[in-house]
Order: sequence, then C-alpha cells, then structure tokens
Amino acid sequence: MRIFGFEIVSVQGESMLPAYAPGDKVLIKYRSSDLQPLHVGEVVILEREGERMLKRIVRYEIGVHTGQGMVSVEGDNKEQSIDSRHWGAIPSRFVKARVIRKLKN
Repeated sequence: MRIFGFEIVSVQGESMLPAYAPGDKVLIKYRSSDLQPLHVGEVVILEREGERMLKRIVRYEIGVHTGQGMVSVEGDNKEQSIDSRHWGAIPSRFVKARVIRKLKN
C-alpha cells in the first residue's frame, strides 16, 4: 500500500547481497513525490521491461542536448546481477523510487 508516496516492499532476488537479501523489507519513496536529484551510491527501484529491480546507482549524467538524465546501475552481488554492465545506461525516468531504509525483520 502506498501512503504519501511511501511504500514498504520485499526484496526479490540475490543481486544486492549482502546488503539486501531476499525477503528483506525496505521503505521506498516514489520519485513522483520526491523532488530530490538522484545520486551515485543510492539504492533505487527501477522498472525495466515490466520488471521491478533493486539496484545501486554507479553513474548519473544529464544529457547536454536532451536534458534527459541517464543512469548506470549495478547490483552489489556482481555474479548474480543483470544490470547496466549488460544493457548499458538507462534513462533516469526508469528509476521509480529510492530506498529510504532497510527495515528490521
């Protein structure tokens, strides 16, 4: 349930181990209600090809000609992560939310 742009979600998959394990709960804030710019090092929820993923921003650039931001994201667990190393940088509009904090189980 989303309340004032916040939601609690469960981590899926092992791409962010050891920081975030499957089943961990995280509090996220949707970007539509968040005017803060994205930053390298932030953990975010992105949506790509209909799939939601938890990844860390490793690079962020604003396009000089388009004004469109591009982000490169990676999972902390490099061996188990499909990320920008495979598909390159993606438009920042694919970043739907940022992780505010990991909740205690």
